[in-house]
Parts: sequence; structure tokens; C-alpha cells
Amino acid sequence: MKQIVLSVFAVGCFVVTAADAATTIPTPFQGDWAPNCKATKNPQDTEAAMSIVRIDTTSVSYGEAQCTLLKTSTNDASHIGGTFDCIGDGVGGKEALDLRLKSGKLRLIDRARNIWHSTDDLSRCM
Repeated sequence: MKQIVLSVFAVGCFVVTAADAATTIPTPFQGDWAPNCKATKNPQDTEAAMSIVRIDTTSVSYGEAQCTLLKTSTNDASHIGGTFDCIGDGVGGKEALDLRLKSGKLRLIDRARNIWHSTDDLSRCM
């Protein structure tokens, strides 16, 4: 009888772990990204400050938008696509976002297939 209880518990833990993985942004995507990292350090350059994309384990912030990952549709080493719960100017509610990594650069693509700062790939800011 004890073995059955332990097996059910183990399966329950696996389900929680898998669910957590589906709502976690992998480490390679996390950090601060911008088209010009040096310009973002100038406190008087508000446009550069607004160009920063901040990514942590569960959220993406860009411009005036704050978006929390609800679920992923694509999740691999170079592409995260998913549904985010967003608040901020010009966004609201569930939004589709894609994060793409290529050669150490990041692209953020919004629900309308617009590329954030479309003329530039974003560099990781240290």
C-alpha cells in the first residue's frame, strides 16, 4: 500500500515540475537587452531607457508594457513563443509574444508581428 501512495506522489511532483517549466523563461533569454546598451546608461536619454527589454524567469518588460508568461507554445534554445498577460500603454490582457535568439542577439516580436526596434537586433547589456 505504501508503494502506491509514493508512486502517486511522484507522478504529482512531475506534473508540477512540467507545468513550472512551461511558464519559465530559460536563462539564455534573461537579462537586459537594448539596441544600444551604452546609450541606456545616460540618465538624460529617456528614449534609450525606453528601448530596454528586461526579461526574468517569468516576465518581459519593454517600453511601458509589463508582460507575465502564462503559457508557452514554443520553447527551445533559440525561440520562446507564448501567451503573456500584459499591462501598460498600448497593451492589455493576453498578448502573443515571440523571443528569438540568434548569434547572441535577441528579437522581440509582438502579436501584430512587429519587431521591437525592428531596425536592430537587441544586444545583452551588462
